[in-house]
This record gives sequence, C-alpha cells and structure tokens, in this order.
Amino acid sequence: AAGISDFTLLRLNGAVPAAANAFWLGWDRRNIALAGGAAVVHHPNREEKRITVENNPVAISIASQTITGAGTSFTLAAANALIVANWDVGTTEEGSSGSALLTRDTKRIVGTLSGGGAACSGTVNNGQEDIFARLFTGWEGENTSTTRLKDHLDPLNTSAQQVLDGIGLCNAPSISLTPNLNNPSTRDDVTYTAAVSGGVAPYSYAWDIDGDGVTDRTSSTSNVLTTRYDRALSIDVRLSVTDAAGCAGTVSRAMSIAAPDLRIDTTIAASSEQLCGDGDGFFDPGERWRVKANVRNFSLASVSGLAQFAPNVVAGASPLIVTQGAGAIGNLASGQTVQTSADVKIPTDAACGAVLGLNYVAGIDDRAVTVVSSRLNLTLSAACNVVNTCPLPAQIALRGGSFFNGARGGDGLVTFVIARPAPQLPLFFGAWFTAEPNRRSLWYVITGDLVGNQVNAQILKTKQTISAPSFTVTNSEVGKAQINLMTPEKFLLSYQFSGGPSAGRSGGEIMQHLFEGLSPAMPDITGHYFNPAESGWGQTYESYVSAGVAQQFTLTYLYDAAGEPRWVLSNIIDSAASGPANSYEVHCPGCGWIDFIPTAKPVGTQSRQFPNGFGTVLVGTQFVLPAPLSGTWNKNATLNALSNRPN
Repeated sequence: AAGISDFTLLRLNGAVPAAANAFWLGWDRRNIALAGGAAVVHHPNREEKRITVENNPVAISIASQTITGAGTSFTLAAANALIVANWDVGTTEEGSSGSALLTRDTKRIVGTLSGGGAACSGTVNNGQEDIFARLFTGWEGENTSTTRLKDHLDPLNTSAQQVLDGIGLCNAPSISLTPNLNNPSTRDDVTYTAAVSGGVAPYSYAWDIDGDGVTDRTSSTSNVLTTRYDRALSIDVRLSVTDAAGCAGTVSRAMSIAAPDLRIDTTIAASSEQLCGDGDGFFDPGERWRVKANVRNFSLASVSGLAQFAPNVVAGASPLIVTQGAGAIGNLASGQTVQTSADVKIPTDAACGAVLGLNYVAGIDDRAVTVVSSRLNLTLSAACNVVNTCPLPAQIALRGGSFFNGARGGDGLVTFVIARPAPQLPLFFGAWFTAEPNRRSLWYVITGDLVGNQVNAQILKTKQTISAPSFTVTNSEVGKAQINLMTPEKFLLSYQFSGGPSAGRSGGEIMQHLFEGLSPAMPDITGHYFNPAESGWGQTYESYVSAGVAQQFTLTYLYDAAGEPRWVLSNIIDSAASGPANSYEVHCPGCGWIDFIPTAKPVGTQSRQFPNGFGTVLVGTQFVLPAPLSGTWNKNATLNALSNRPN
C-alpha cells in the first residue's frame, strides 16, 4: 500500500485440471487510461459470478483516494488509481473487492478493486464510483520483492514486456449451432445441428435445449438433436462440446418459440345455463350450472383446444364443486374469440350473497399449453333459495391403465378410479412416471376424490429413508393437479409444482390411453399392485393384445441408493416366464421433448406369476440402476392389487 498500490499475488500449489478449461488472463502495465471502457468479473456479497461493464472511458485519478472498511483505512496517492464513475451494466458490492479490472477490448488486467461506494439500490445500481489500484504502479510497488509485481511476472528483469495476452490451457473446439427453423412454433419439430472444428476429435456433446441451465442430453456420437416445445419461450439454447483432450467450447443460440395464447374474459356470459335448480335465473346454493365465458387467442392458431377450470379454494368456505372443468375451445385462429364453459355445482352451505371463484388455469391444445391464472366470480343471489334436489352428474367410466400425450411420448400417467364405500367418493389414483429437469427418471403419485368428472388432486413425492432399520418411506406434497375426464380413454391434465425438483414449473396436456382400441389380454391383470410388507413401492400392469400377441406393459416404482423414487419399464409377452427391463431418460413436466428411445439402458430382468389371475402377483426383480443413477432392486415379493378388478 503506502499510497502506491493495493494487490495480492497468489501462486497455485497444484495444476488446474484440463477439464476445467481454465483461461489465464493477460495483463497490461502501461501508464494509460482506458479509452474503450472496462469490465470486472466478481462475486458480490458472496453471490455466484457476476460480470459488470463500464462502456465509457475510465480515467486515472487526479486526486488521492482514501479507502476505508473492515476497521482499516489507506490512501492511494494521486494518479495511482483508476476510477469507474458509474457502472453502465450491473454494479459491484461488498465482497467484490480484489477482483480484476479488465480492458474491454483486450481482456487484460489493469487493476484491482480496492474500494468505492458502488452497490445495488433496489433493482438498479446506486450510481456511485469504484476505485481500482493500478497494475502500472504495482509493478514497481515499494521497491522490494514482496511489494512489487515485476519480480514475479518478469523474474528475469527484462523490462521488455509491457503487455501479455491471455492464454488457455488447451485449444478448445470452435462450434456453430444452426436450427432448421429460425422462427419455430409449438407445431414444429426443431432440429439443431452443430458444426465443430479444431481441438482433438472425437467430440462429446452436452445440450441444454430449453435454456434452464440443466443438461438435457449428452452424446458421444451425434451432433444433431431434435426437440419439440410445448409453450411460448424466449430462450438461449446452449451446447458444450468437449474434445478428446478434455478441452471444452460452448455456443449458444437465442430462440423464440411461438405458441397459442389463450386468454379468458373473466366476465361470466349471460348465456350461462342452469342445468338443475329452481329455474329463477339466479345462482343459488345446491344448483348445477354450465358457466360460460369467452376465450380469445392472441397468437398462433390453436388446434383442438380446451380450457381447464378448477375451483378457487378459500380457507373457511366451501368452494365451487367443478364437475366438468374441460371446456371446449376447438380450432381457434389468432385474433378469434370463442365461448367455452365449465360445469359446476354450488355447495349447499354457500351463504346468500357469497362470491365463489372459478379459476381458469390453462388453455391446452394438442401441442401446446398457455399457463394462466384468471378468476371468474359467481355471485349468489342476496335472497337465495337452497336447492337440495340436484345430484352430481353421472361419471364417465374411465378405462384404467396407461395414459400419455401422443405429442410428447416418454412419460405418462398410469391411473385407476378406485371405488369406495358410500359416502366416500371414488378415488382417482395415478402413478406419474416422468423425470427431473436433468432427465433422470422420477415418479409421483397424483391422487384425489373424483367429483363428477373432475379431480382436484395432490401431487405427492415419496422418498425411502435409507437409514431406517426397516423399509420406511415418507410422502410430501410437491404440487397440485387438475384432471377432467372427457371420454373413457381421454382426460385433461394440468399441474402446478410448488416443491421438488420441478418446483415452479406448471403446464397441461391432453392424455390419451396408450392402448386405445386394443383389447385386453385374458385373464386381464391390469391394475396397481403394492407390497403390503413394504408399502411404498409397487408395480402397474396393463394387459393388451397387439398383432394377436398377448402382452404386459409393466412399470416398477422403486428407489435408488439415495432413496429417490425411480422407475423402470418392461414389456413382456404373457407366455414368457420373465423379461428384460430398461431405464429411460425422458422429459420433465414442462421441459422440452426429446426422443427418449436412444436413452434406453438395460437394468436387468423380472419374473412374475399371477396364480389366481387378477389380484395377486408373485414378482422377482434383479435390477441394477445404470449411471448416472445408482442402486439395486433385488426383490422376491407378493404384491396385492390396490385398484379394482378391471371391468
């Protein structure tokens, strides 16, 4: 210090791994101001890396600069500091001190952050200056080897080099990334092709196709990847390419994905119909209504669109009972409006004059979803009459089994409606085999009462407690879901995650029976099966006949070595005593779709016997989960049916 400079020079005590692809910054010790501006890479207030930019010239100080903080104070003499008067992009904060000031054009170090008043002020910077000690004055320092840089950066004392360019540890590959469509929509398959040169072949590829910072697919063979998007997005698609020497290069491509934008008018239409009630034209407790409202499309044309409705739940009050929340929208061009509807029953204990909310949660078509949050209000008559003669409507007889979205194959929902003794309502119980954002398999349970033809359900994540002395699992709610039965082989699903690996994600899909039109094999053993001795894991079986061959589509819901819920899939001919099973990497809820077939990894084999047909299965599994998962699942167990016997 002593008014001359402010720096600390460190020497690493080990080599940096080549895989880190480190870049060593150069330096500039000339006695010059920075005409082209500057930048600083830093960690403000202990946060992750930030880059802050000054576009204007950075001047050499003309007066001494006093820096105080943490109980210390020192002064840099006039001309020994560089002053950034007011950052143009971002700012520094406490904790940024010591970071290097770089020239914008050459990326060479010219100083270190010593102090200043720059900081955040809400969401913008506070407009104050930062003070940087100069590399120029630190070169000679206080004329001793421990206070000057030249002894270490020019150990031969040649004084010949005033600037030094940065250098990398390796020759990283050069990459360009080209999509087949520059302005795609949710109706398109988007193919990205990478052109790679330099470095050392062969190359490996790591793709982030939806811009969430999570790697979606790795490959050591293919420089091409095709995806589908299910919503409007403005994202940066990123590709990292690593060569045979471990050197990596990265490229990104900004993409905008067009999609339908289905918005509702929250005014309830006068054409709303009373389905059951006293006929006075007012909303009364106990009545059933078809509530109508207008939906307008503000963007790309929608095909076979549907509106998803759910009750607005308020603590201490009975909500509307939504008996059919899948309202037709149909084909809707940009700029067009159509009327849609939801069927509701007003609770009999609703107060006269009460305002009950009906939420429009999503607009969903055959390829895309518009996630929204709009509320329609039903205001009951101030002088209302309670109607006790309106039963719930007849329920659609759902064909239990495996449902999926044909435009986004790979995950699905194996679901059954389980009858229960009155006055309990039927229970919708579904095992959702899907994935984390990193594409590792994961399963959830979606369950709730079936009211009319709608379910307002919990999304539960189950985890095994590995440290427990006996088989133990815990359930936690990680979100909500809405299911509307439309036909025996079709329902509408929307979801909102509040926890777990998909926290903050929401979406919706039209779910169709995987084996629509195919007859079940006989005996039909289709159902959910669980292990009463180790409740918390199990299997789902679906019997079907394809091309004259009786088969079983089977999912096993198990746990990895860390207790996380994972699933494996097998498809076994009825007459075979056992068969192979695979693990897959599929899309997470709300993630971009990628073909999952190439990710199949064998996990082992399973055997199964149904001594009495439906009801009990004797199962044997010999599974070893493949990397990046870990764990084994070797079981010989008797599983009992959880669901009802197929009709």
